[in-house]
Amino acid sequence: MNTQMRAAIVSAQMRALSALVTAALCAAITGCGDDAAEPAPQPGAGAGAGGSGGSVAPGAGAGAGAGRSGAGSGGAGMQAPRAGAGSGAGGAGAPATGGTAGGEEDAGSAGMDAGPPDPPNADPCADDPGPYGDPLPAARTATLIEDGFDFLEGPVWIDSEGVLLFSDMHMGQAGGSWPPATIVRLTPPNAFDPFEENANTNGLALTHEGELIGCTHDVQTLSLFDLENGDRTPIELTYMGDHFNSPNDLTVRSDGTVYFTDPDWQLGGRTNETGMTGVYRVPPGGDPELIDGTLDKPNGIALSPDERTLYVGSAGQDLMAYPVDENGLVGDGEVFASPGGSDGLTVDCAGNLYVTAGGVQVFDPEGDQLGSITVAESPANVAFGGADRRTLYITARTGLYSIVLNVPGYPY
Repeated sequence: MNTQMRAAIVSAQMRALSALVTAALCAAITGCGDDAAEPAPQPGAGAGAGGSGGSVAPGAGAGAGAGRSGAGSGGAGMQAPRAGAGSGAGGAGAPATGGTAGGEEDAGSAGMDAGPPDPPNADPCADDPGPYGDPLPAARTATLIEDGFDFLEGPVWIDSEGVLLFSDMHMGQAGGSWPPATIVRLTPPNAFDPFEENANTNGLALTHEGELIGCTHDVQTLSLFDLENGDRTPIELTYMGDHFNSPNDLTVRSDGTVYFTDPDWQLGGRTNETGMTGVYRVPPGGDPELIDGTLDKPNGIALSPDERTLYVGSAGQDLMAYPVDENGLVGDGEVFASPGGSDGLTVDCAGNLYVTAGGVQVFDPEGDQLGSITVAESPANVAFGGADRRTLYITARTGLYSIVLNVPGYPY
């Protein structure tokens, strides 16, 4: 495990431990803050499998929900942001049925209330599990929120803050090298401010510890960003000792596995050390592994709600689908649809895939096209947000657009 990733994990564990101690002290006295009037949870009351409880500290005994739906008993000892609907009120009880405590003693025996902060994103499907109908409204034209940007990419919704973050890539300042980029924050409906000026990001997502992670083309790797102050920590990743070209987009599995694409658009004058444009998998604590090195400039990437399919778009005509096993390993891909050269991807709770190719094309889980969304500019990427996760945000060249849909979806 590299130093930066180990530091990020240790930091998350220390925050969880601090929250556990604070909660125990509060329960032993009279409660704390706004929770003082609430009765203390009974010792051993679990955080709730199936995404009904809050984030769970490592080894706390409540297993992670299996997949993004949050339905399942899991056993990883940590609940991922997408896997659980986080009220944060669950106790650190016995493992969920069939789960384990990740090899550690069940924290429920200590009678200590687990109270880490809510995850940045609760499961968008937990409160509205379907069944779902047509995801598209009658009017299928996106509305401009704000324009005047340079080149927008990589939106991610931060549910705990009620904000959207996205990358504004300053292409005109690239010269013969990579373009600088700013992470911009939208506080709906239309308040914008810079989150991090020197981000140099493209795609953005969230780790399973709830940290912001981005594709940073200046350092040719992924970087972590502090959600409070925007401080950046590059992660030292290479493939067999070679630097990546310019990581473009990424998605994170509920066990912490990161999948990302590496075209060469922001390579600048640097050498393509890997000799390809590839799709990669980074398992927790492991080194990057090549998934596919044959695609023409792979770009957008997304997981299905059950995390058993990995979708990858590219500059080519075909959108690829790869099977993912229970350990996050990826099999051989096959053509899922042919939308033309595509950029960003996201999915909704019904498993429909939203692809930026011309406009935003929408495909059902079988690859049949359901329709499309018209955008005034050529869109680059998409993400669901808003209080009910039914607002599709669209980054499109100089403008940020949105449209309200009938089905909730995922935050990047």
